[in-house]
Amino acid sequence: MVPKIESVSGYEDIESIRSFVQDAFLSCPEIDNCLRSATSSTLVVVKPNWVQEAHEYSPDVWEPVITHPAVVIAVVEVLAQLMSGQGNICVCDAPHTYANFEQILARGELKERLKSLQADLPDMTMELLDLRRETWIVNE
Repeated sequence: MVPKIESVSGYEDIESIRSFVQDAFLSCPEIDNCLRSATSSTLVVVKPNWVQEAHEYSPDVWEPVITHPAVVIAVVEVLAQLMSGQGNICVCDAPHTYANFEQILARGELKERLKSLQADLPDMTMELLDLRRETWIVNE
């Protein structure tokens, strides 16, 4: 497997992001074979890096603190395609204890986009999971 770097014009360049993700999965025969042999009991976990919904001191700045929703969607779409719409995909993370999970999912309408994708794939289960055991509320 040869490492590869690509540049895209921005997160709105969904096709380039999706193409890069697909090439990454296909570049490893073991991963490709595993995904293509998916059954209804196959589980694939997607673990983005969701620190918190926004920068602590700049609430309008969020791209540096979470994996962009366009990347997460591209990964899930490619996985679903390679798995032929069979099995289970779980997108999960454990952000800071004081992060707002619902606000993270609201970035880029991630939750709605995953629901839409799920509706098109009746034999596949998609799940969003907050792995934290506890959450905190910060009073300022």
